[in-house]
Amino acid sequence: MLLLFQLFYIVVYLLSFVRNLQCPNEEILNEKLSNIHIPGAAIVVVNQSSIVYEKSFGYESIGSSKLIRINESIFTLASLSKTFLSIGVMQLVELNQLDLDEDINMYLNETIVHPLFPSSKITLRHLLSHRASIQSNNELHLRENDRAFEEFHLADYCFDYLKSNESNWLKSRPGSETVYSNEGTALIAIIIELVSNMSFENYIRKKILKPLNINLNRTSYRLSQIRNSNDLVEQYAYVHNSTEFLLWKQTFAQLNISQLNDNYPTWIHIPLFSFPVYPAGLLRMTGSDLAKFIQMFMNDGWPLIRKQSIDEIKEIQSNESLSDVEFGLIWNWRSYDDGTRFIGHRGTNFGSTHLMMIDQSNRIGTLILTNGDMSLPNELSKTIYTTLTHIHQAIFNCFSHENIK
Repeated sequence: MLLLFQLFYIVVYLLSFVRNLQCPNEEILNEKLSNIHIPGAAIVVVNQSSIVYEKSFGYESIGSSKLIRINESIFTLASLSKTFLSIGVMQLVELNQLDLDEDINMYLNETIVHPLFPSSKITLRHLLSHRASIQSNNELHLRENDRAFEEFHLADYCFDYLKSNESNWLKSRPGSETVYSNEGTALIAIIIELVSNMSFENYIRKKILKPLNINLNRTSYRLSQIRNSNDLVEQYAYVHNSTEFLLWKQTFAQLNISQLNDNYPTWIHIPLFSFPVYPAGLLRMTGSDLAKFIQMFMNDGWPLIRKQSIDEIKEIQSNESLSDVEFGLIWNWRSYDDGTRFIGHRGTNFGSTHLMMIDQSNRIGTLILTNGDMSLPNELSKTIYTTLTHIHQAIFNCFSHENIK
């Protein structure tokens, strides 16, 4: 009998040892995501040639208990969408159709100047590094489904925003201050349209998505162009009380936001939506397709752009940092406490929180896509930000060994 007890404890110890050796520890990852109220997540790790790890957690739709699937679940990328703009610009720079340091009015069909500094030119480099002195519009004009595409025209919306009100500009000269701007980003898309003589959506589809063999039936800015709408990941936020729920309802009255049950705390469902400056945050695709895009960047831009263009994107544009971020051209650098540095982008929108990072040595790329929300300025949002950062660090440490080539 004593021998049986000894064998039992040995087995328990070995199972615990194996569990602790598992890297990344999926049980712990699942627990951390659950603790910060993330309904579902897709995690993909790549090197320059292959996917070295992929794992889905939780639900694409809470109501139907539909699970996240790496190859099929379609996320709204939020600000990860902006990284496609920098690639498009550098393609046109390589064709000598754009110059990063030329006045953008050389390419626009309407004149855009800073009302307080009309003699100071605004350049693509300014727009790509959030240094054009353009404020972001707090009035997002969210519309359910694709209605924003029907109600607004990208160029008209941006030109009206930039010409109508001096308060839409910072009181600083273009190139002197870093302030994140969705409208500035959208202006880049207009320039791509005018120079390429294509719609921005068609340019991205033809010049970036197709060459990377990204599934066009699962990738679009418009919901109507997604072949199987059942694969779209639903968006959620977690509210602790009726006050938070009413804040959502009042702030986004144009959306039919609903709570999943009558007791608090509870999830609220955020309908899929659109907004006028769609290039800044509405690209939708799967984790497996986004992995192809990040591998392109890790392979010095092949097959889309040259290494010289990737180096230009990576170059820090100012000694000034925005929080813990140093901007290149859209892509930005972040440093962790242990000294490791990563280039990539975070993406946050209502019901979407993502992270896309490549380590400085260009060997490991990590995608964390979720349908959780951190848009409210509260403790939960801070905890989500910190936890996803720690998850990224843990995953990177798992795959940063010499045997990952």
